[in-house]
Amino acid sequence: MTSDEIQFSPGQLNRNSGKSKPLYHQIGSVIHKAIESGQYQPGELLPSRAELVRCFCVEYRTVNAALDLLEQEGIVRFEDKDIRVANKPPRTILNNSLVYIHWVRSLFHISISEGGRRFAQEAGMEFVSLDVSRSLDHFAAIVNRQEHAVSGFVVMPWDFPDFRKVIQQALDRKMKIVFVDHDLPGMEVSSVSADHYTGAYKATMHLLERHDGPVYYVGSTSAPGSCRGRYEGWAAAMADHGFVDLGVYVYETPRTDKELSGALPESAEAINLHKSTAMKLFQAVASKPYGIFTSADNVARGVYEAAPEMKLMVGRDIFIAGYGDKPFCTKLPVPLTSVFTDDEKVGYEAMRILYNQLMGVASNPIHRVLPVDLRIRQSSIGFTTITQKMTGKPTVQAARKTALMAESVPE
Repeated sequence: MTSDEIQFSPGQLNRNSGKSKPLYHQIGSVIHKAIESGQYQPGELLPSRAELVRCFCVEYRTVNAALDLLEQEGIVRFEDKDIRVANKPPRTILNNSLVYIHWVRSLFHISISEGGRRFAQEAGMEFVSLDVSRSLDHFAAIVNRQEHAVSGFVVMPWDFPDFRKVIQQALDRKMKIVFVDHDLPGMEVSSVSADHYTGAYKATMHLLERHDGPVYYVGSTSAPGSCRGRYEGWAAAMADHGFVDLGVYVYETPRTDKELSGALPESAEAINLHKSTAMKLFQAVASKPYGIFTSADNVARGVYEAAPEMKLMVGRDIFIAGYGDKPFCTKLPVPLTSVFTDDEKVGYEAMRILYNQLMGVASNPIHRVLPVDLRIRQSSIGFTTITQKMTGKPTVQAARKTALMAESVPE
């Protein structure tokens, strides 16, 4: 292709001060599209650096940055001073997209996806959500395939050897990765999560200060990794109130094979397991009332189902707080106190970090921890069915109003 046939021009670039992409990235995209359209064939010589500088009316360093990006992505190759189209097929649009890989369809993953999509729109990038349907093999295939490859992605990690192996292979190929919800100890990967430790600490302290007695921990203490932070927050609050030998206050729910493979944690099977765990607590400990912090709202649902079978009532015999503030929390017979996490913001910030890493703005791992909020409701403060006139205590309606007022006050 002669100099007269070169189709690149300054008009293909957005030079406005509010441009969503830096010039070098725009140039890389223009060249990539020209290759994808067949304007340049595999092995064919591309315009020289000097010609590209003249065509786009930019500095040499801007062109060099664009070409380095294309070379890293396997789209072009350098031969001394020449620039040629790579022999292997160029990567597809996924290579220039912000990608979120999710295991299941759940409210959490929907929220992460929505936050990621919002950032991608603001950045002028395409957003791609890939469902691996609870399959580690499917996940590995997406990450490892050479054609239609991704340059980086956001994913919620699982602390399994096979998962770690896939992630390490991706890191060895210089892929950019951001974890959501929690990190993986020992892996140099950026992460964005809610402040699980502080959320659990605040919820446990609320129960300890309101009711005279220990707070039992019901749920998972380690998997997923966010539960590890919640367990540590609960343990710190208990220790600050002088409780020792904390193991006697822990009732851990066994993890099902489906959950360990990434299945929905709110499945009926899982909730029945949570119910069984709560029954063990009620049968082992006779003294009332019970203070309980659960690692997730769905664990609390199991406690709610176990209570009537033991002739117990939430808000009278059981004072409980959950984690996640799912929509059903306000619709339970006794509204559930819970820790609110802004999962959509987690997704937004994760995509921001991924974008900056792909653009070369950030290189070292970044770990962002977002604040949480304790939403206080009747399950932890209780209420009475006796009218205030007869006892001097608030009515159910007054208690509900008090709880709603407490819910609106930030911690």
